Amino acid sequence: MKVSAQSIKPSGKIGSFLSQKIAAKTPLKNANLRSAGPMIQAVFDDYIQEVDGYIVIDAYQTQGSSDLKKDLEALGAIHVQQFAHVVSAAIPVDRIAELEGLQSLRFAKASLMPQTNVGAVTSQGDVAQLSDEARAIFGVDGTGVKVGILSDSYNTLGGAAAGVTSGDLPGTGNPLGYTTPVEVIEEYFDLGTDEGRGMAEIVHDVAPGATLAFNTAFGGQAGFANGIINLANAGCDVIVDDVIYYGEPMFQDGIIAQAVDIVNAAGVSYFSSAGNQLDKSYESEFRPTEPLEAFDISGFKMGEYIFHDFDPGEGVEIFQEITFPGTFLSFLQWTSPSIAVCPDCPGADADLDFILFLEKDLTSAYAQLSGWSDNLGLEPVEFLGVQAPTNMKAYIAIGKFNIPGTPNPEFIKYVNYRDNIVTTFNEPSATSYGHANATGAVSVGAVRYDRTPEFGVDKPLREVFSSSGGIDIYFDKQGNPIRDLRLKPEISAVQGGSNSFFGGFDYEGDGFPNFFGTSSSAPHAAAVAALMKQLRPDILPDEIISAMTSTALDMDPTNPNTRTPPAYADEKFDFDTGHGLLLASHALGAVAPKPSILSMDLVEARSFGKLEKMEDGAIIDLAAIQGPLNIVAHGVDGLSTLASVETKTKGAMIRSYKDFKVPYTAFPSLYSWIPYPGKYKIKAIPHTGRFANGEKGYKNIANIEVINTAKVEGYYLVDANTGLDIGPLTEVVDLATLPVDNFNIRAEASGEAIEMVRMQMSGKRYAYQIDREEPYLLYSANRSVRNWLPGTYNIEATVNVLSISSRYKGEMVSVSFEVIDSRIGGAGDGKPNVTLYPTISDGNIVISVNGEHDQLMLSIYDFFGSQVYTVELEGNSKSNHQLKGLKSGIYIAKVFIEDENMETIRFIIR
Repeated sequence: MKVSAQSIKPSGKIGSFLSQKIAAKTPLKNANLRSAGPMIQAVFDDYIQEVDGYIVIDAYQTQGSSDLKKDLEALGAIHVQQFAHVVSAAIPVDRIAELEGLQSLRFAKASLMPQTNVGAVTSQGDVAQLSDEARAIFGVDGTGVKVGILSDSYNTLGGAAAGVTSGDLPGTGNPLGYTTPVEVIEEYFDLGTDEGRGMAEIVHDVAPGATLAFNTAFGGQAGFANGIINLANAGCDVIVDDVIYYGEPMFQDGIIAQAVDIVNAAGVSYFSSAGNQLDKSYESEFRPTEPLEAFDISGFKMGEYIFHDFDPGEGVEIFQEITFPGTFLSFLQWTSPSIAVCPDCPGADADLDFILFLEKDLTSAYAQLSGWSDNLGLEPVEFLGVQAPTNMKAYIAIGKFNIPGTPNPEFIKYVNYRDNIVTTFNEPSATSYGHANATGAVSVGAVRYDRTPEFGVDKPLREVFSSSGGIDIYFDKQGNPIRDLRLKPEISAVQGGSNSFFGGFDYEGDGFPNFFGTSSSAPHAAAVAALMKQLRPDILPDEIISAMTSTALDMDPTNPNTRTPPAYADEKFDFDTGHGLLLASHALGAVAPKPSILSMDLVEARSFGKLEKMEDGAIIDLAAIQGPLNIVAHGVDGLSTLASVETKTKGAMIRSYKDFKVPYTAFPSLYSWIPYPGKYKIKAIPHTGRFANGEKGYKNIANIEVINTAKVEGYYLVDANTGLDIGPLTEVVDLATLPVDNFNIRAEASGEAIEMVRMQMSGKRYAYQIDREEPYLLYSANRSVRNWLPGTYNIEATVNVLSISSRYKGEMVSVSFEVIDSRIGGAGDGKPNVTLYPTISDGNIVISVNGEHDQLMLSIYDFFGSQVYTVELEGNSKSNHQLKGLKSGIYIAKVFIEDENMETIRFIIR
């Protein structure tokens, strides 16, 4: 004999979570059921919004009644909000039982704590999504646009004033002049994390001129829906949220989705975080088994079920394995209409349960922890939340309570919000549902900022937690059957940048926390919409998202089970990443009233291969360049046609060129541009006329610097006969220890396109050499190397790249070394060696004495024999001398020992 669900399951007008809050009552009607034990624990208490003796509920009004809000207030409810037939409120815990007697109440449930999709500071996302460039090119900052934010709280922690002072938020005292305070329409009545303030900082980074407003999304689904309407009524042009209520309908548009569609139809661009559940979901058509009876582990009969067969093949498997430790927190839904959607919706036409079993045995059910409510005529939702700290297995089953006349559902799905501990039939699927799947919402996936082209990754990568889309809508708002597959997410945006206070760990070690999650990506995208709205005040929400998706950078799906997009979808679209990474400057360029130059690239002059992006602060190192260069400007039409580009180059070299065909270059295509080292300003100006006439568009300006780091990195001794290296040049070279009688010196130079290496040696001997090919030798290969004399030497060398002109030489590298011969000591005659270097200088010379003597004098004479300088020298010493006031010319230095001239050295002052 089949029994009715109502005879044994928790039923009535209040849900099971509220039942468990009623004093002196058990959660189920049979008191013999086993309660939670020490191994597996329920986790629902962690998600109930209970504050100071009040619990937040969502209540559904009886069809035809209008008294529910008033009746709840009569029970002492506070923070009461109504949207359509749904009333959210905080009701005293000790008045819950009285809900059963309300004629105006159809059903009430605990409104579980919704999830925010989170994982002197500017978010790195501003750079990664090119919004910094968009502001510079189009001269926008969001001024005149109002952005509304929905999250948990804004300033319950009390840090907003500090954010204003630091310039991270607008308000009185903002040091950058953005003094309009954030308008807080409704704050959360409990202590929150102030994630909404973290989102506000992101919007202010990207669109600092925009006015901001906040409304809490917590306090129940009706409160969230009303918050959306409140922000629109406050004049917000763009609204963004980062919240999901677990029980939002998956297969029908609930009241939050309906509120989104209402404001979107009124001209508001609405952005919502796709979610942070990756693909932790199970979905399937419902595959029924024969009727089977299930029993609680205590022996109590739970009822007769038609279970779902998890095995898609010929076998039958009603159990899905989960392996602890960890937390399994999932919400099961099935394709039935929901009373949460409309006042006259019939509610669920089938009663499914989400049952936990301790063994693969129908007598081992743990009813007390299972999702085991009476759903007929109510919401097609069951919750299962359990955790265990030890290694153990458990099993879940999905069964339809076998009530005569109730149909099997077409489709079932659950989304897991915590640990991925399902170990059988775990085939990832879509996890973005609820109002993020609304027609009027732009669902935003996530890309970590440093996995983008601006940070060296050409193909952006989807973040590991970003939720995928692809969930069908099975019913319209009246509960009528439809089939609507919505292309979600529309875009991916950057996340993970630094925040002044909100976020997790300090990813870069810069002293500021990083804000991860689609909670971060959604406000990045919303702020770009604000920039677009300022640029084109008449722009419509559909135009904004069309521009964002058409210009987004294509990405690849990362889930092998990702649903295949329908044939009508754009070829870029996939359900993991949407149309790709949002690029702010490209999106603005697509809707701009005039043509624009979005970027400039440094390219190889012949192949046009990209070398690097030309943007403010770019540094071009000639040492890394292999040939002549050019600059290419990348332009787009906007609402008028781009016909030509004039590029002006100012700085160490001045050039101007007009091009009327793609690629738009800064120099004629056959011209070789090799810039001098120095600073430059590159300006590319688009025109609607063919010869740089007509209307000017939005120009792109880059202030750059050209350097040359080519230099000699080291010197090596070389066998003068064989040309083979002996070893590196050291500070002291002992002729007695060398394996050869004579040696040359080779320079090791850095640089991609070395034209020549210039070396000059002074000291005991003078040598000068220009070498244009390797090996770069002090003495040319076809010239005999002179015997080295003991003494001190100095070598100076420069490297030229791309050209032999002196304008292209790199850093001069100077090295001093001493040659000795330990076999004979000093000069071999008991008298010291004296060396002067460099022999060509600006008057600053070094005099080195090798050997002991106490009567050494150095005198310097000009070309006419007049003594201009004299100094006493010490033995075994090295001294610096500044010959100030001497004219350029040839000079002679004479060394005297006891008045005997022992050394004469010629040198030049230039």
